[in-house]
Amino acid sequence: MRVAIGADGLHGTLALGISDTTGKRLLSNTTRLDMPEYTRLGTPMATQPLTLRTGTTIPDLSFARIAAGGFDSLAGRLQLDGGVDGTVGAPTVTGTLRVTDLAARMVEGSLITGNVDGDLTAAVAADSAITADFRLAPRDMVIERMQNGIPRRMLLDSTALAIRIAQDGLRGTLGFHVADSGGVRLAAVDGTLALPQYNRLGDSMLVQPVTARLQGRIDDLAFAEAFSPQTDSLAGSVTMDVTVGGTMGVPRVVGGLRVRDGAAHVPKLGQLFHDIQLEASGDQSTAFTLDGRATAGAGQLRISGTYPVRQTDENPARIRIQGDRFEAVNTPELHAIVTPDITVVMTSTTMDVTGQVSLPLVHVALAEIPVMAVPPSDDVIFTDTLGANGAATPVRKLSANVRIELGDSVSFKGFNFTASLGGALQTVTEPDRPTIASGAIVIKEGQYKAYGQDLTITNGRVRFAGGPVDNPSLDIRAARTAEDSVIAGLQIRGTLKSPDVTIFSAPAMSQNRALEYIVLGHPRGENTGGPQGSLMAKAVSSAGLRGGNLVAKTLGKGIGLDEARLETKGDLQQASFVAGRYLSPNLYVTYGIGLFEPISTLRLRYLISRRWTLQAERGVAMGADVLFKAERGEAVNPKTAPTSAPPPTAPPTKDPVPPQKAPPTAAAAAAAQ
Repeated sequence: MRVAIGADGLHGTLALGISDTTGKRLLSNTTRLDMPEYTRLGTPMATQPLTLRTGTTIPDLSFARIAAGGFDSLAGRLQLDGGVDGTVGAPTVTGTLRVTDLAARMVEGSLITGNVDGDLTAAVAADSAITADFRLAPRDMVIERMQNGIPRRMLLDSTALAIRIAQDGLRGTLGFHVADSGGVRLAAVDGTLALPQYNRLGDSMLVQPVTARLQGRIDDLAFAEAFSPQTDSLAGSVTMDVTVGGTMGVPRVVGGLRVRDGAAHVPKLGQLFHDIQLEASGDQSTAFTLDGRATAGAGQLRISGTYPVRQTDENPARIRIQGDRFEAVNTPELHAIVTPDITVVMTSTTMDVTGQVSLPLVHVALAEIPVMAVPPSDDVIFTDTLGANGAATPVRKLSANVRIELGDSVSFKGFNFTASLGGALQTVTEPDRPTIASGAIVIKEGQYKAYGQDLTITNGRVRFAGGPVDNPSLDIRAARTAEDSVIAGLQIRGTLKSPDVTIFSAPAMSQNRALEYIVLGHPRGENTGGPQGSLMAKAVSSAGLRGGNLVAKTLGKGIGLDEARLETKGDLQQASFVAGRYLSPNLYVTYGIGLFEPISTLRLRYLISRRWTLQAERGVAMGADVLFKAERGEAVNPKTAPTSAPPPTAPPTKDPVPPQKAPPTAAAAAAAQ
């Protein structure tokens, strides 16, 4: 960028370019400003002549795919040129937009090809009077999609947006027409807008008288699948005829929109919604009256209320949603039938939800934790969505007070846990605060697999006492009864984020003995190396210690360890907790402590080179080794001593697993002693 001011006026140039790592140009812009009479700082600007020219080129629109959203691929060329002439206080603006060779493939597979043309001419007089002409229109636009395995082509014809501002005010027209390859009209929307008193820049829009009309007709919604990646099997018809009068601040509507015999299949919900009927009508009021219904499964959902054209605190939208055994979701992971009675009140900045939702049937079967169920780190900060100009996009602030009741057929299965659930919750959400809840979820009956065995849940409650909904208190008891009537199991208390798990038994006994009852169903004999001891070790290592490893790794990362795990070798008595950390890129230290026997082991491993490692261990016995590693097919000379250590490398991101210690040689053992 360069700006200069002197006897010949003010002159500035700007050149901007963006390229990828290969040098391919992604975006370029050149701008030049000339004000030949501006030779002295402080000179009044309004009367200064100026000339400005700018041009922006995006040679390949794939560069803009991330910002565009909704597209699997995007190609084409964009050229945007503009100019300003006249004076600073009374400029004349011209602009052109050309998108050529557009090829946009939407996520669901539809391909849109063609061109887009846009032209603007505007002039502002010294008294702020404005004249303008703007037109935006697609050219040779074709939409291709597959329907039932057959390629279909649709054409956009007579489609354009035009706006003109002159002495008689602002006038606008809209046309959107879609036809099939045979010329048969699939959809048509036409609109007109008039603001007869708007012809001066800076005039308030809210007080402007308005006359507008929007008419449309779609005889078969099936064509709209090309624009709806989340749905398929669309059906139904739409008619629309709306007239708007009054002012922009207080518009009055007549007519409305009607959807008849609609249907839509939503694959992500595994559900076909049918018998969709909706009517939005106005009769010189400032709002549409809504009345609609939809059927899913054996149930129905109804919607009613009013929706103002312009929602304010004094004139909000009020919508009521009622249903009776409406089958909202039917997938292998979630089958849900709901009976809602919800009222939604909306203004331009707020949304308030009240009422209750009964869940007569919910079956959850999870093989893995859903992505959205994993909470973000505590240091993640959410900000408002930014618009194209960098300003925050207005988002309605949500408030909610909803009661959720679990019916007689609510169950959960996943992560070694199956349960039949009941209870009720009152949830409250306020802007900028975490959702809180009161009530309880009752585990009426269930089973929990721990240490390789199925434990019966005889008493389970998840209580919400007005705190955050993601951290309720726990009171869960899972046990098994042995043949000699001894009861042993797990008692889970504390909170969801800080659970306290203990082993209990009746009659009371040591935790080791109670664990034997949980795993074996009876006390273990003295021979820990027999089948019973092997079963104990396998159960602990495959189930109990696997869950413990998850906890251990989580705790280890929280306190800065590179490794934290539970380990068993041989029988159960040899189970130990192992913690490790890199003290330098080449030096790794682990410390293990027995869970059932007071034995500790310290191991140091030093990486001398890529093939040579020095390892020392002190525990029940002491030893030191020099380890050599060679990969299959690699020509090496093990007699060649290492000369230097490799350059430092960062510790691995995964939990490191040190190599198993080789038996020490006699020389190494003697040297260690």
